[in-house]
Amino acid sequence: MADTVICLVRHGQSSHNLRKLVAGQVPSCLTAKGREDARTVAALLKDHRFDRIYSSDLRRALQTAEVIRESLALDGPIHISSLLRELDYGRFTQRPVRETFAYLDYRRCRDRPYPGGEGFRELEWRADAFARRLRSEAAGRSLLITAHAGPIRMLLVVLGVVGLEDLTGLSISNRYAGVVMLDDRGRLKDYRELG
Repeated sequence: MADTVICLVRHGQSSHNLRKLVAGQVPSCLTAKGREDARTVAALLKDHRFDRIYSSDLRRALQTAEVIRESLALDGPIHISSLLRELDYGRFTQRPVRETFAYLDYRRCRDRPYPGGEGFRELEWRADAFARRLRSEAAGRSLLITAHAGPIRMLLVVLGVVGLEDLTGLSISNRYAGVVMLDDRGRLKDYRELG
């Protein structure tokens, strides 16, 4: 069986990113710059061919997948998964990013959730469930996945790219694209960041 190639892409700048607010799981659309971010990432991916496209069900990630699909003239549907959603920040949703992470940084404090929301463990569970799904239904294929900073960080952990100790220093910008290659047994073979 061939290697599985997983291209992880963070959504472009959203209206919440622009205002430095936590969007979490609320709707937030791409800005004009966000669409440009997606086109820039598409240019980085121009030599890749994808068998499947997956996206978070949140609008900003889906819009990013649509822009990339159009830019690269890709065929086929976008497979939507709620497992790829951003963390639910509960009462800190739509609050300033700085305030939210001063209260609790889920990457460092892994034993409690945000009030009324999720924490590290819930995000880890979703990323692990999605990775297991990929290993069973998409092994040997080339995949494009558009999601959010939190789920991408956690996918990099569950796929074996980084350890838990690396989470706090892991920067995932609005133009992030990383390619994970798994061998025929689903083990990490290679990782590289594009751009």
